[in-house]
Amino acid sequence: MKINAQMQHKPGAFDFDDCFIERVVEVSKVDFFAMSRCPLGTHSVIRQNKDAMGHDEKGIHCLLVLGEGGRDGILVDSEGYDYCRLAAYIPEARTIVEATPELSITRNAPASEPEQSPSPAMNL
Repeated sequence: MKINAQMQHKPGAFDFDDCFIERVVEVSKVDFFAMSRCPLGTHSVIRQNKDAMGHDEKGIHCLLVLGEGGRDGILVDSEGYDYCRLAAYIPEARTIVEATPELSITRNAPASEPEQSPSPAMNL
């Protein structure tokens, strides 16, 4: 069995935030790959869903981004920006969504303008 995980070297503790999935959006495989490889790039799905993200006394309200046909997801709070200001990679996120009746998946419309990245263009 294989899972995706971000391993920490000699962790002192695992601190967790209370995160609330406010919206689930599915993007193309290419857009998901771009976000997973360059989370600090500008992403139209984040720009279009800023109203679903933020902080309050309860915790962090997030957007969950899934890739078309993929199982994993990226949990995002942009803090008002167009990039992943706070983010966590969530293995098997689609399974979580499918098991939670109050969550539904919205398909993201393709962006009309190209994404901008702070790094050189990726070869896809």
